Amino acid sequence: MIALITGNLWRALAAFLGGLVVILLIQIHGLPIIGGGLVSRLERITALNDANVKSHRQTKDNFRAAMADAQRREVFRLARVKAETERNNDARETAVNARLTALRTRYDSLRRERGASPTSATGGVDVSGLPVPAFGADAASDADGLSTALMCSTYAVQLDELISWVEAQAAVNVNEERK
Repeated sequence: MIALITGNLWRALAAFLGGLVVILLIQIHGLPIIGGGLVSRLERITALNDANVKSHRQTKDNFRAAMADAQRREVFRLARVKAETERNNDARETAVNARLTALRTRYDSLRRERGASPTSATGGVDVSGLPVPAFGADAASDADGLSTALMCSTYAVQLDELISWVEAQAAVNVNEERK
């Protein structure tokens, strides 16, 4: 009787282990009717992970390309702003020099008309008996007022050109990219 029980027990145990192996194989590999098992899930997850990695690399490549493009545009924008600023500086410098030259020419012409040399406040008259006047605010008064007018006109021209320069510089759009 013991042989019968032990013989059936081994068979029952072998049948149980065989069934367990079949269940594990079905769980691992799956059945076409039931769907995929662990192997097919692993393949799906691996494919999803590969797609995610590829997408991440593409995003990083796009970001690098966008940064390079932004840096290139920034270099061009700065070059444009610098060129416009220098063009404004040159134009204002040329304009102020032309206006000051014209003013100085007019001053010299008026001094000659009145008989005074541009280098002498006495108009060429010998005044050797008088002390040499100081320069600047303490100098002998300008009888014809031309020196004062020249000085005031020079300041006015400089201020006018400074205003024009500031307006030209303010007109430079430093934030906009031109194509």
